[in-house]
Amino acid sequence: MKSSEEHRKYLIVFGDSFSSVGNRGEQPKFLANWYTRFSNGPVWPEYLAHDGGFALIDFAVGGAVTNNKFIESQTGIKSQLADVLGQVSLYKSIFRGKFSPSSLQDDVVVIEIGTNDIFPVYERVFGGSVDLINYSNETVKSTISALESLIKFGYKNFVVTDTPNLSNMPVFGKLDQKALDSLDDYVRMTNKKLEIARAALETKYSSEVNYIRTVSFYDIYKTIPTMDLKKLLDTTAICDPNMPLGENAIYSKRSDSDSYFCVDGAHPSTRVHALLSSVFLETLRTGNVHISKEVIEKLVNDNEIRKVGSEDNRLYNENSLKTGNLNVEEYTIETTQLHVGKLVGRKDSHALHFKWHSASGQFHPHFEH
Repeated sequence: MKSSEEHRKYLIVFGDSFSSVGNRGEQPKFLANWYTRFSNGPVWPEYLAHDGGFALIDFAVGGAVTNNKFIESQTGIKSQLADVLGQVSLYKSIFRGKFSPSSLQDDVVVIEIGTNDIFPVYERVFGGSVDLINYSNETVKSTISALESLIKFGYKNFVVTDTPNLSNMPVFGKLDQKALDSLDDYVRMTNKKLEIARAALETKYSSEVNYIRTVSFYDIYKTIPTMDLKKLLDTTAICDPNMPLGENAIYSKRSDSDSYFCVDGAHPSTRVHALLSSVFLETLRTGNVHISKEVIEKLVNDNEIRKVGSEDNRLYNENSLKTGNLNVEEYTIETTQLHVGKLVGRKDSHALHFKWHSASGQFHPHFEH
């Protein structure tokens, strides 16, 4: 927890390095660029929590996939990191039976996952031995399973992201056009399936949820590179053309990191994260946002995105550059477990129709006389 202000609306985030604020402990220095964030400053959940008036509970883990067991069965690569199913399972085990139903009405759950089902295992997935249709189906199935379990937990407001346009990422820049086209075909196929499944899930639970919306990372990542980056974001390029890429590359802090869309081979700068957050915030306010050049330009201007940077940032306090602490009330997996009582008690002190029963360890309906 970093901010002295306490909020009763929670933003709960599950995902990978695009969303993580530090859940891997000893992270590799070449990825943990800014106090355990995979960027050069705050990341989108922190901007969204700050601007939307939420306390942030972030269970996202850098390197996470949708389903460890399935990915291992297809690629032979075993991960010790919590996949999105594991993140959700852990969250539910921590809070099961502790929140009254009425206290969850204004909370928002975001699931951002899928990139690492491809990113670190690209050669094995596209090497010819993996059934890409089945692989895509399982990615979507695991994401929907995570969403459905959180609906049954009691949450009512959801946002899910699709997979970014990976073929635009610097890390894939050495692939030939045929390989890039195949990668893009796969991502678009998976995203289409996810959107169909999301809509079906929203229909299935229409009487139980307020919404299940989509933020299209794919459309954002596909559209921005076609725009004038200098005019739009005051950046000079997608990435530094001299930046080292590959497993052994070391990315050290640099003074010109705000000049690029990506701070490494895949991860966006904090300025881009602020833009991503503005899309999320608009999605919460008005519904799914159709991404276009005009929409992006408006969000950049309305939210003064060009003023956001790694050194000067509206989320910073006087100690942020020395500590990584922000003007955001936020919790990692570890700090969530340390503050369960406070997180539960704060919300349910205002839940008028439920009372805590210590014997059962749950809330039960309570009628005032």
